[in-house]
Amino acid sequence: MAQSTGAELHESALLERDFFVLHTIYGIALIVGFEKLGESTYSLALSYFGTTPVLPAPRPLLLLLAASVSFVGMRFFWAVDNVLRFKKHCAAGGRGAWRKQLIAIHYPILFLHAFVFFFICRLHLDLSEPIESGHAHPYFFVYMSAGLLIGNAIWLQVLARGREECKGRELHWSANNLGCGLALLCFAGLMQHCEANTSMVLWMAFSLLVLNSLIDILRTSDAY
Repeated sequence: MAQSTGAELHESALLERDFFVLHTIYGIALIVGFEKLGESTYSLALSYFGTTPVLPAPRPLLLLLAASVSFVGMRFFWAVDNVLRFKKHCAAGGRGAWRKQLIAIHYPILFLHAFVFFFICRLHLDLSEPIESGHAHPYFFVYMSAGLLIGNAIWLQVLARGREECKGRELHWSANNLGCGLALLCFAGLMQHCEANTSMVLWMAFSLLVLNSLIDILRTSDAY
């Protein structure tokens, strides 16, 4: 019994080490995206004290859009905890099998989250540049945001394939992200068909991203 308990404690310590490393690297990857968001916000705020640039959309809208993206990014800092919680309570199999799954599946998926988030932040920086130098397309921004939410929703569905008691928060987050992601795609497709202007497209993106974060925080704030 003592040997069994010692082995379990050793396995738990190794697991905590694995996830500490993952938390650290994943956090740094997300911060790279936040750096671009900070650059765009700084540029927009500074423009209030100089010559008014000709921007693709109003400055207040772009600042609000930066806030909505930052809320999404802050929530995604906890994505690693979804894997840790699932492993501790739901996943079956030995440590070796789990580590292979972690390295082959969950590590790449988590870093894909950070990569897409960087794209979104970099697109916001482009949208905050004067028209003559900016080159981001507002629909690209919307489609990347939708892709991040939908991709995360599918991943959470995979994690929720354990026991029933492990499906609470994951399925709520998945439904919220999937619904808002699909709404972004549908509204963007309709607006593109109707040739809506940039401001209308970005107001729609801001509204749905804020709604997504509000639902998430109001329903599962205890998870943060």
